[in-house]
Amino acid sequence: MVTYTKGKTWEKLYGVEQANLMKKNLAEITRRKFKGISKSEEHKQKIIKSSSRTYEERMGFEKSQQMKQLRSLQMQERNKNIRGKTYKEIYGEEKAKEKIENQRQKLLGKTYEQKYGGEIAKQRKEKISKAGKKWTTEKLIAGYKQIVEQNGPILRSEIVNFAKKGIISYEQAIINELGSLDKLVEITGIEFKQPKLLGRKGKNEESILNIIEQQIGSKVLRNYYVAGKWVDGYVPQLNTIFEVDEKYHQYRQVQDRIREEHIKNNINCNIIRINEQTFLNNQNNKVINDFIK
Repeated sequence: MVTYTKGKTWEKLYGVEQANLMKKNLAEITRRKFKGISKSEEHKQKIIKSSSRTYEERMGFEKSQQMKQLRSLQMQERNKNIRGKTYKEIYGEEKAKEKIENQRQKLLGKTYEQKYGGEIAKQRKEKISKAGKKWTTEKLIAGYKQIVEQNGPILRSEIVNFAKKGIISYEQAIINELGSLDKLVEITGIEFKQPKLLGRKGKNEESILNIIEQQIGSKVLRNYYVAGKWVDGYVPQLNTIFEVDEKYHQYRQVQDRIREEHIKNNINCNIIRINEQTFLNNQNNKVINDFIK
């Protein structure tokens, strides 16, 4: 059967509603063609425009309520499944590390208000303030000394672990009382452990200390912590410290003298500084006295 459409409008052929829709689609195709807008770009623009509208604006009130209820049930089910689980259990080890690092980066350098919002930030600050009020300078010093006596030197970041046990206050409360963590170190004379420096040895330090051990007939304790400082070698029987000075020490002579005075005042020891370069230039005559500056 042949249907003749010549001379008939779209309205007559398809009805007013369908005709209007077809005209609108044709107008859009023409506009994209002459303006050079791709279909994918047009789709992106529609998504952006849609994302700024509420459910009610996009779907109408009734359908939006149904969508919200569905989303609520989905979230409840998800929370029930992950409650009590760690990121590692939920996402796996690699994904968990990535998520934790992303969260850390997002919070880095932000205030409590930016991290948690006004109300929670206020509660946290009040909690820290109350915790800090019972910690006087004397108690903080005693607590820090107790930590080091029982555990050895600690990292700055480990303060929180002992604060949870009630041995010392949290970092912010210490800062509120003393001004800084460095002030705590200054008062007690006990430095925090430096993870990047701890265990680092000069290129020839090990061999020089081995020779010293042979010559004095006593064990030299390497990378030893004494009087709140890390030293290259220490002989307890002789109460003597050996420091092997690499080339860069010529630029920190003042700091080295201050450091020596602090150690001597605390344990009344001998400090022998070995010039590494002199040692290297006299390898055929390895006598300790030749290397003392």
